[in-house]
Amino acid sequence: MELELIRRFSDDQYASALESWTFENFDGKTPLFTSPFGDLFLSDEAGVWYLDVLGGRLAMNWQNTSELEAELNTTDGRNRWLSASRAAEGWGNGLHPSDSEIFDFAVFPALGGPMSAENLCVADFVVSVNIAGQIHSQIRDLPPGTSIGGLSIG
Repeated sequence: MELELIRRFSDDQYASALESWTFENFDGKTPLFTSPFGDLFLSDEAGVWYLDVLGGRLAMNWQNTSELEAELNTTDGRNRWLSASRAAEGWGNGLHPSDSEIFDFAVFPALGGPMSAENLCVADFVVSVNIAGQIHSQIRDLPPGTSIGGLSIG
């Protein structure tokens, strides 16, 4: 078993993972793959999109898959879009996601969790991405620095 920087899941898994991301428009977008942290790469006729699971944003970053592949073939591209260094750190610390899992954070960074190796864990892809969508749905309109007293996870 070795570290996989590109993760692939079934259509049903992608659909379930994205159920809570109702504040983003996925119409016509087809999931291609994910980063080791569940960030999704999706394509449509306009180009290739990136769903930043930690940041809670969907943006089109490439005109086509060739542009994306060229960027991911660089060390900087793998670190920026696939979090390769952070994934390697987790892997080196004994965290080995199964076929249905991704790297995650025990305490979600948007809720104050540190972006550190000590906060890394593995989690089910569907559950992790779905919960991230629920969190972003609840905090997205809060001013920066707002203290969060509680969340509801469905």
